[in-house]
Amino acid sequence: MATINSDIKVNRTPMQYHPDFATVVGKDARHALLLSSAETSRNAFFHTGCVLVREPSASSRRNSAGNGTGSVPIDDEVIYTTSNLLQTSSSSQLPAILISRVSLRRNSAGDVTAAEWTKLRPPMAMPAGAIPYQMKPAIARPSSGAGGRGSSGVLYCAQGNPGPGTSGLFYMPTGRPPINLLSNYYGRDFNSVYDVVQHPDDGSLWFTDPCIGFEQDFRKRPQMPCHVYRFHPDTGDLRVVADGLNRPAGICFGPDAATVYLTDADALYNNGGGSILGSNSGADMRRAATVYAYDVLRRGGSDFLTNKRVFAYALRGTPLGIRCDAAGNVYAGCADGVEVWNAGGVLLGVIEVPGGVSSFCLSHDGEMFLCSEQQLWWVHLKQTMESVPRWGAAPVPMTVDPDDNFI
Repeated sequence: MATINSDIKVNRTPMQYHPDFATVVGKDARHALLLSSAETSRNAFFHTGCVLVREPSASSRRNSAGNGTGSVPIDDEVIYTTSNLLQTSSSSQLPAILISRVSLRRNSAGDVTAAEWTKLRPPMAMPAGAIPYQMKPAIARPSSGAGGRGSSGVLYCAQGNPGPGTSGLFYMPTGRPPINLLSNYYGRDFNSVYDVVQHPDDGSLWFTDPCIGFEQDFRKRPQMPCHVYRFHPDTGDLRVVADGLNRPAGICFGPDAATVYLTDADALYNNGGGSILGSNSGADMRRAATVYAYDVLRRGGSDFLTNKRVFAYALRGTPLGIRCDAAGNVYAGCADGVEVWNAGGVLLGVIEVPGGVSSFCLSHDGEMFLCSEQQLWWVHLKQTMESVPRWGAAPVPMTVDPDDNFI
């Protein structure tokens, strides 16, 4: 069942910013609380996997199946997020994670006027981080239902369940069956694949693999350390590119792909009893709450991560999701909102969000869409953002279904 929200208000008074943040924020920064489920639901639908994509509208899909009139296809602007752990109606069942799909409607000025929200039961086990993704024709096998001229959709990290081969990378092409891209390291199960980024030049996929599932009792004991991997879907090459991190969470490239940034969210685990899937409350701040930077070095035709260094320590709480903009500024979701540093690791300021931010995405048009567990925020800044597909202008809202009894 879908829910439609048509009461979206944009506040032109910016949230609290650092005084030296003007080069990023600009003079006309504005924000809006697009959705809050705090008064109607205890479920945190907006935790991670925040991506913005374009999909063919229902009318476009109907036209493409017809006799062909030469009409211009119409696309829907859609946001996907994954939820936090949701308890089932039976205590004997494992918790679940749902995907939220939100189709946006805008007016001629580019403002969102309505949003249609739908809950999706994911085909993969416990989805987490996600990116927009386009699969090449050679990989989009006809037997998978995604063959022909290639396809586009969303690539998800699956944290897995107690079964073998359930954690890895799963691709959901628009309107087609999902594809399991990767589910083991040469026969050994991953721990709980959490976040992924695509190399902008060669298309390889770099992802983190912490031990979330085991510590949250929905995965078996890990078979490997908490690694960071590089996987190339064209060749099948899979390598460990980083170790020595306690709880690797978010990952992103700098604008020139010469630097990789990783967040270590070890402080959220609170001596093994806490969770990366929860808020920053109860965090053990004696543990790592750090953004690390690595240089990407090419040797023997392969990329390696070298020169690990502390890039930044979170001002409040623990960094989770991380992104870069075209100017090289680094953004991380933390307990106080989104903390922003320049390429030299100097703290520029904080986009303050009540309850903190766990996941977010950026667009070319200076927009940010922020997941704060039970809330979804839109922020419009001055700065041109990360090199992601240019979808158009304006905010991205969500609505929530008041029915909690969905599992």
